[in-house]
Amino acid sequence: MSIQILLKGQAYRNFIETVHSPFSRITYRNSLQLYMQFRQVQDCDQLLAEDPKIIQSQLIDYVISLREENKLNATTINTRLAAVKKFYDTNDIELKWKKIKSYVGKGRKNKRDRPYTHLEITKMLVKADQRGRVAILLMCSSGIRVGAIP
Repeated sequence: MSIQILLKGQAYRNFIETVHSPFSRITYRNSLQLYMQFRQVQDCDQLLAEDPKIIQSQLIDYVISLREENKLNATTINTRLAAVKKFYDTNDIELKWKKIKSYVGKGRKNKRDRPYTHLEITKMLVKADQRGRVAILLMCSSGIRVGAIP
């Protein structure tokens, strides 16, 4: 059964108005929705109704669920927790985040990323148009990620 999640109300406004980057807003909103689905609540205000110790216990269960059932990497779990932490912090709910984050576990590297060789960069530059060459050289010299270029 799917739960209809409502992202409105004072608690949500307190949270979302402190997130300034448009990309962060999307990530934080989605992370909060996933947490609300886990908690099976429809309204953000319901997340604040429990005692902080119960909230903390439910957050630990959420982290364990993300780690064990969903098999998510520690980086992804930390990103999701950052949104939930911001939600509770902006709504004046104090939790022991050090304890909660201790359940995340260590990150594991799934990818074997490596920098492009000079030969690979040269091949890309030969085939690219002027705009593509600018983008390639920018990424090579700065280490910027592909998704960061509009």
